[in-house]
Amino acid sequence: MKLVRNFKFFFLFIRDFFVVVFSDEFKHVVGEIIHEVKLLRNLIISLKQKQIAKIEVFSSDLFPSFKYLISTNKGIYLLEKSKIFRLYKGDVHGLCINEKIIFFSVFTGRHSSILQAEICCKKKILLNLKRLISFETRYNNERIHGMCYDKKRNLILIANTKRNSILYYDFKTKKKINEIFVMSDKTKFKICTDHNHINNISLHNNNILFTCHNGSIGKKNKGGSLIGFIDKNKIYFYEYKNRGVHDIVLFKNNLLINDSFGNFEGSSAGPRLNGKAYKQNIFKKLNSEYMIRGLSFHEEESIFGCSGLQLKRKLRFNTSGAIILLKNNKYIIKKFDFSQVNEIKRIEINENNFDTNKPLADIFKKSFGKCVHVENIEDEINFSKLKTF
Repeated sequence: MKLVRNFKFFFLFIRDFFVVVFSDEFKHVVGEIIHEVKLLRNLIISLKQKQIAKIEVFSSDLFPSFKYLISTNKGIYLLEKSKIFRLYKGDVHGLCINEKIIFFSVFTGRHSSILQAEICCKKKILLNLKRLISFETRYNNERIHGMCYDKKRNLILIANTKRNSILYYDFKTKKKINEIFVMSDKTKFKICTDHNHINNISLHNNNILFTCHNGSIGKKNKGGSLIGFIDKNKIYFYEYKNRGVHDIVLFKNNLLINDSFGNFEGSSAGPRLNGKAYKQNIFKKLNSEYMIRGLSFHEEESIFGCSGLQLKRKLRFNTSGAIILLKNNKYIIKKFDFSQVNEIKRIEINENNFDTNKPLADIFKKSFGKCVHVENIEDEINFSKLKTF
C-alpha cells in the first residue's frame, strides 16, 4: 500500500509539474525573473565598481554657471559647464544632496532601493556607494519617487508613492522614523496604497511641500492634481485643474510647479509660476514632444527637464529626452540619449535661499485658490505593510 501511495504521489507531482512548466503563466514568471536579474545586475555591479564617465558636449556658447545632478532612466548625470558626465548607470528617480553626500532611489524590478554615495566632482565619480534600504515595488507607478534632505534633523524625506505617504528616514541609523499618510477615506481610515500618486516633495523651513499626480477632491475620474503643504499636524490640499503635476519649489514668495502634460483641450504643458504659465513662449515650442518634469529654479539660471512622451510606458524609452537651460534672458534646448528626466538638483546650493515672509496659506491661495481639503495627521506610525529588506 505504501508503494502504491508513493507511486500515486510521484505520478501526480509529475503531472502537475508538466502542467505548470508548459503553461503561459510559468513562461511569464520566468520572463519576470530574467528581467529582474538584468535590473539587479546594474545595482550589484554599481555597488562594487566605479562608473565610467560618459562625456557629452552641452553647448559652446550658452552653458550653466553652476553644477547640477540630473537623475534619469539611464543613470545620474553631472552637468558642469559645457559637458555632461554619467556618474551612475541605472534607472534612477529620487535624488537629494547633503554637501558631498548624495542619496538616490533606483528601480530594480520588484524593488526600489535607496543608495548613498559620496560625489567627487573633480574625478567625475561616485565613491563609497552603499545600499541603505530597499522597498518592495512591483510596478513602475509604485517606485520611490521624489526625495529631499532635511538639514535640521539630518533625515531623508521620501515620497513613498506606493503607500501614498511621506516617509522620514534616518540614514545614519538606517531606521524609519515616521510616516505621514496624506489622505483618508470617508470613514477616516488612512489610505496606504497608491491613491493620489504623491511624486515630489520639498522643504520650506519645517514645512513639507508636495505634489500629487492625481486625485483632485471629487474629480478623480475627470483628472486633476493636488498640491499641498504640511504645517504641524495638518495637511492642506489645493487643487490644480490638470492631471500630472510634478515638482514643487518655493523661492522668495514665488511658488513653481510643473504641469507635465497640460490637457487635451489646448492647454499646453509647462511650468506654472504662482498659478500662471511661465515662459510660455519657450515651452510651447516643444509641440507635445516632451513632458516637463524635473527643475532647478534660481534667479540667475534655471534648468527644466523634458522627458520623451508616449502614452504607452514601454515606448517612452525609445524616445530622446532633453533639458532646457534659461540664463540671462536666453535659452537653449539640448537633446540627450536618456529619455526620462526625473529630478534636477543644483550642487552648490542644496536648498534654495528661502526668504519667504508670507504665510504658506496665502502663497498657495494666490496660485490655486481656496484650500479644498484639510487632513489631520495621526500620531500612530504604522510600518506593518511597508516591506523592506
